Amino acid sequence: MMNIHSGEQGFTLIELVISLAMTSLIVIGSMSLLWIGSNSFERQHIQAELQYSARKAQEVLKKDIRESSNIKISNDKELVLITDRTVLYRVNTNQNNRTELLRNGVPTAENIIMLKYTLTPDKIVNYEITAKKNQIEYTLKGSCRPQNENISWIAGQGSTGDN
Repeated sequence: MMNIHSGEQGFTLIELVISLAMTSLIVIGSMSLLWIGSNSFERQHIQAELQYSARKAQEVLKKDIRESSNIKISNDKELVLITDRTVLYRVNTNQNNRTELLRNGVPTAENIIMLKYTLTPDKIVNYEITAKKNQIEYTLKGSCRPQNENISWIAGQGSTGDN
C-alpha cells in the first residue's frame, strides 16, 4: 500500500490534464484568430489590387474615348477608338494564364477579365470593367462622352473577355 503524504507539494494528474486542455484551447483559439485575420488581410489586399487595376484601365480608356474622332466595335470582341492613331482594346490571357487588358497589344491593366461597352445614339460610351483574382471580383461601371462633337459611330454594344 502507498502512503500519500499530505505535506508534499505538486499537481495531481487531473490538474495537469485540465491545465493542458485549457492551454490547448487558448492556443487553438489564438491560431484561429490569426488565420482569420490573415485571410481577411489577403482578401482586402486582393480587393485593393483589383480596384487599382480597374481604375487604371478606366483612366486610360476614358482618355482615349475623350480624344476619339471615331469609335467602332470590331467583331464584337474589340473596341476600336480612332484618335490621332487607331487604338484597339481587347482582353487577353497571357502565357502565364493571367488576364490583362491590352491597348494596341500592350498590357494596360492586369486581372481584367471583361470589358463591356455600349455606344448609345446620343454619343455616350457606357462601359463596365471587371477584374478578378482568386475568386474575388470587382466591377467598375462608368460612362464617358467624347469631346469631339463630330464623332462618327454606329450605336451598339459589345464586350471583350469572359462573358
